[in-house]
Amino acid sequence: MKRIVNVLGTVIVFGAFFGLLVVPNALAQYSRGNCNNSNLQNTFGFTLTGSRTDSNPGPRAAVGQLTADGNGNLTGSETQSNNGTIVTGATEAGTYTVNSDCSGSATLTLNKGDTATRHFNFQILHNSEEVFAIVTDTGRIETIDFKQQN
Repeated sequence: MKRIVNVLGTVIVFGAFFGLLVVPNALAQYSRGNCNNSNLQNTFGFTLTGSRTDSNPGPRAAVGQLTADGNGNLTGSETQSNNGTIVTGATEAGTYTVNSDCSGSATLTLNKGDTATRHFNFQILHNSEEVFAIVTDTGRIETIDFKQQN
């Protein structure tokens, strides 16, 4: 029994040591300044939640799809709920810039429903499989979670 405990202890210590070596290296690609626009290249499904305090106050939500081309261009579509009023068929187009630390900013123009130009800042996560964003326009309290579609 004592031998099993010693073997288990050795395995746990080795596992912890291995984890300390591997995890920082896996995360390091994003901390070494390796990101650029090409890190954001795929189609993402997204959810937006939040509220507005501007001229049309109230809760806001949306679901949709957004495609980043790796060269700084965005296109997509969404269904919106603006204070309980549903808007379908909204499309959007815009541009984005990725910084070396994998943060970035984007501008989108929506052409139906919530027709306006929106700005947001984002952070690329998990080898570009997920992106968290926040709308930066005055009167908007909205966050967006983008997940890469396979």
